[in-house]
Amino acid sequence: MGKCCVVFFAACLSFALAGCASRSAQVIARCGPQPMPAGAKRIALLKQGHPSPEDEALERAVAAELETRGFHIVPQPQAELTLACRAEENCHRYLRVVQEVPPFQSPPQVQMIPGAGYVVVEQRPWFPSPPRYVEDAVEVRGIRLQVYPTQQLLAGRFETAWDGYIKAGFKLRPQQQQSLIRTLLDHFGRDFTGKVKLAPQP
Repeated sequence: MGKCCVVFFAACLSFALAGCASRSAQVIARCGPQPMPAGAKRIALLKQGHPSPEDEALERAVAAELETRGFHIVPQPQAELTLACRAEENCHRYLRVVQEVPPFQSPPQVQMIPGAGYVVVEQRPWFPSPPRYVEDAVEVRGIRLQVYPTQQLLAGRFETAWDGYIKAGFKLRPQQQQSLIRTLLDHFGRDFTGKVKLAPQP
């Protein structure tokens, strides 16, 4: 029946590019089973074993933004909260349409038919088959922040007080990182899921 023509859904592209080519991004923020200590302002940053340069730069940017919001970055024994932050890669699944296209057709031919003379032989029309939907996937980047009550964390209870994630698109661009962090921290300590306008750069 010929070759297949693949067309991506526009919704898929807008999702994947959210926060990358646009000035908005998807935020997912949830309060966890451990309550956030009331009035907590002292935060320790949870150190990773072998952080990448990207994660180290992200950690510095998050710490700077927290301090502008009145939090104090302190060693863990003095902290009420412990925050883990990392650049994260996720797999976004979507559907694509596979549609058959007609094979190449030559122009109508003229043939001699006895008793009828020369006639034009019309080609039969080609009717496409119904489209097929195929699941596919693309990698998207984002920033994840997880907050733990320090006392529970030191006691071995890895239950979050708050978990926040913001999608950055195909790449986590340095020039856009601070806007993404500020947007995510605007939802610090509360539940929210939706697409929001990115906060302006400081």
